[in-house]
Amino acid sequence: MKELMDMRQQVAAFSASTGGNGAGEPRPDEGRDDDRVERLQAIINAVTDGTYEWDLATNWLDWDERLHTLVGTNSDGFSHHISEFIDRIHPEDIGCVTAALDAHLQRNETYKVEFRLRLANGDFAWALVVGEALRDADGSPVKLLGALTLVNDSKAMASELKESESRLKALFQGISAGLAVLTPAGRVLDVNDQACELLGYSREDLTEAGLLRIIVPNQVVDGLSLLGRAAANGRANGRIGIRHGDDAVILADIDLARLPDGTLMCSLRNAPSSDGVLDREVQDHVMEALSRFSRGLAHELNNALTPVMGYAQLSERSLAEDDEVRKYLHQISNAADRAAVLTALLLAFAQRQIGDPNTIGPAEVVTASEADVREALGDNVELILDCDDDLWLIRVDPAQITQAIVSMAKNSREAMPFGGTFTVGVANAYFDSEFAKTHSGIRQGEYVCFTVRDTGVGMSQEISAHVFEPLFTTKAPGEGLGLGLSTAYGNVKQNGGHIEVSSRPREGATFRMYFPRAAEEDNSL
Repeated sequence: MKELMDMRQQVAAFSASTGGNGAGEPRPDEGRDDDRVERLQAIINAVTDGTYEWDLATNWLDWDERLHTLVGTNSDGFSHHISEFIDRIHPEDIGCVTAALDAHLQRNETYKVEFRLRLANGDFAWALVVGEALRDADGSPVKLLGALTLVNDSKAMASELKESESRLKALFQGISAGLAVLTPAGRVLDVNDQACELLGYSREDLTEAGLLRIIVPNQVVDGLSLLGRAAANGRANGRIGIRHGDDAVILADIDLARLPDGTLMCSLRNAPSSDGVLDREVQDHVMEALSRFSRGLAHELNNALTPVMGYAQLSERSLAEDDEVRKYLHQISNAADRAAVLTALLLAFAQRQIGDPNTIGPAEVVTASEADVREALGDNVELILDCDDDLWLIRVDPAQITQAIVSMAKNSREAMPFGGTFTVGVANAYFDSEFAKTHSGIRQGEYVCFTVRDTGVGMSQEISAHVFEPLFTTKAPGEGLGLGLSTAYGNVKQNGGHIEVSSRPREGATFRMYFPRAAEEDNSL
């Protein structure tokens, strides 16, 4: 009610300032623009529920028969005072009506305001009032002409639309599947929390990057095709490899549906884990086949090399010191020695080296390998050792684990020609059944995890899939055998461990070696 009194006081004050008596008495007609009023009211009558005229100097208010009918008044008993209007405004809306009126009269802003108006039956209905002040030669407002229109239906529709949007937003955020709204070019317009969690990126990162930038490189064309088919046909689905935010690669099932505005609703789900297990099992079978092949090849090479090396040494001994043939026999012996090293590396990959396993603390293994790792890295690469406290014991051959880390160090040095950082970290880890399902060779239980990370040039997914295979190399012919990481693979496997790699171009590479925690009875060894 205070706002109601304030509005009446403002009306009275304005009336006094313009020379009116504030009692609702009309003043002599001064320069009334009848033509303009008629034109304005003719237009407004066609599209509104009533028109009004307010003399600002005297507070004289008049409105047409339609408004009389609407609010339950009649021209005979109508006082024509502005209070007839003010008394019918909902108390909670007095403030907005007053503010709009003041903005129009004082600053000539558009007078257009929505409020609740009491009707003839006593109910309140939403009304829209528009008006325009007539001004004198000095620019002072003298009269307000306008119209009123009931907007209950549009208000109800707006309210229903707002509620519908709220329900849709709640559904968008609450549904268990990952959802995103995309442009046909793959730009992310909106994304729910579930999609962010699935993909491993924040909402800001996804809207900035878009879908195509997080698809694995060899499937970007597939992603473009998927977007194109959805935009053209209305729907499309497919299975795409996604670069997860934590450097891993996940396989996602994507369903796209075209919305009425041309954007695409994208539903994302993790591809069934059984497919991932199948892929890993296939890879394990391939590695096992390569291991058997390498073992057989190494034995054949060894059988062939043994007589060559023996006869070369015997022949060299039977010749005089200055015999020209000795240097040729010496070259044969050197070549045989290099072949013997190759045989040893193949046996390492084939997990047929003679080992000496001990129950040992992981930090001791890392500390003991520090000198060899530094030598392998060279002067340009910084070595960081990061071992957690209270690490569990593992049963391994320390020399073989050192050899594995050194092989990774040599590989990383070549990936960092201008220097970088090589980090060896060790931590305890517990793997549940869900992790075991997606990592062939891993069983549920307690492990010690060696994490070896570099800041090098990184690798594509295609290269990462083959790095542990013997004789696989990205170097030019003659520059490397491609047995370093395959040796590391064999060393880890021979010690009952599991090894994996994750990498992306220009973002370095991360190798992880998992070794089971030593059994309780081994702790005393």
